[in-house]
Amino acid sequence: RQIAENCSPENTVAPDTDAVEALSTMRKTGVSRLMVVENGRLKGIIALKDLLNFLSTKIELEEV
Repeated sequence: RQIAENCSPENTVAPDTDAVEALSTMRKTGVSRLMVVENGRLKGIIALKDLLNFLSTKIELEEV
């Protein structure tokens, strides 16, 4: 209980949220992890490191 965090607009995103939008949410709120929630159920967690790796790979592939 002590480490649990309630879901709020500052720390949750929907499964179909764009990666750039999720990164923007992290920057605005200062969190490094977002809970992916659908219909009130936790579907996963996305970390800042995951987003940065994804965006880096995307940029590299677009340069080819």
